[in-house]
Amino acid sequence: MFEHFHRLEGVGLAASLFAAIYTSRYRIHGQENLAALRADRPVLVAAWHGQTHLLVGLMRRRLGAARLQFVIPDDERGAALDTGGRLLGFRPYKISMKEQSFAAARTMLALIRSLGPGDVAYINPDGPYGPVRIPKDGVAFIAAHASAQLLPVGAYTGTCYRLRRWDRYSVPLPFSRITVVARPAFTPDRDEPRASILDRLTRELTQAIEEAERLHRIREP
Repeated sequence: MFEHFHRLEGVGLAASLFAAIYTSRYRIHGQENLAALRADRPVLVAAWHGQTHLLVGLMRRRLGAARLQFVIPDDERGAALDTGGRLLGFRPYKISMKEQSFAAARTMLALIRSLGPGDVAYINPDGPYGPVRIPKDGVAFIAAHASAQLLPVGAYTGTCYRLRRWDRYSVPLPFSRITVVARPAFTPDRDEPRASILDRLTRELTQAIEEAERLHRIREP
């Protein structure tokens, strides 16, 4: 019964994501940062939790999302995300963020092995349970061991429904104008301290989302 409910939930999620992708108008700042991505390395798109509905259009249109992989929680919410993601053509990876486990480690290693040159994966470093804008170690581990480029992005729109929860999840209304900021990508070294990687990612992600909100309020000529 619950499995059927989560599948229906996933169908609804896919429908709302399709609406965000195909009716919204995107204004992207940092085009040069997208152009600078190297085809010989995988790309790990990182955004603070609550941004997914605002960014699926960018990922499908600009980053070859036919091969996009998503990191999702291994819980009841992840069941709906798994269904919705697969309907959109994405490949979800369920990883438990609540505790360290062999199952979570195996899934993380499977994700790292699956990331080849030009592949794209999307992750929320502070998800799925928060605290807000505090990244987890896992994103640094994946980026370093997959030799992946970390691409920090942020997005904002004034025409959306914001859920009343810790991440203020944004669901854009149809035909929204969405401003996206892509910061310069960087490739962490496997031997670089994780704290150093996370500090840089935190700064870049916070700047991206703050710039997106500021630039959104500046009307196009």
